[in-house]
Amino acid sequence: MKKDIIDIEKWDESYSEIQESQFYRYMNPKECVKAPSIITEKDIVGKIPEPYYFREHRGGLEESFETTISCHCGIISIIEYYEKIYHPRPCPYTNIHIQDKAIIDKRLPIWWGEKEYPVVAFSNESGCKGVVTLGYCNFK
Repeated sequence: MKKDIIDIEKWDESYSEIQESQFYRYMNPKECVKAPSIITEKDIVGKIPEPYYFREHRGGLEESFETTISCHCGIISIIEYYEKIYHPRPCPYTNIHIQDKAIIDKRLPIWWGEKEYPVVAFSNESGCKGVVTLGYCNFK
């Protein structure tokens, strides 16, 4: 195993399991097709218009995927997302960034890719000061 990759099955047992049959729910809503058992490049070309996504860190994987947003501008899209959530109040998170270590998670849907990167920030909220995980993205 490479030094910069973490196997999710060994890393965190707290995520809820999602059955493979439920993965079709997370396909691109514009092109809702159930993923075949063997996916080739020909099958997905043109069906995934935005390859960069972010999802908030939530209790279970299914709940987390309900918060998925497209990130046309990379990390800037994630920063703007949090600034809009807390508008007009100031965002309690500073130094929002993507960690370098990839997490391999076989439960991720095909459109997400095979790995994800934690998005972390420093929290200024009282009672919760320090580094917090905001969510995960499929790019770095």
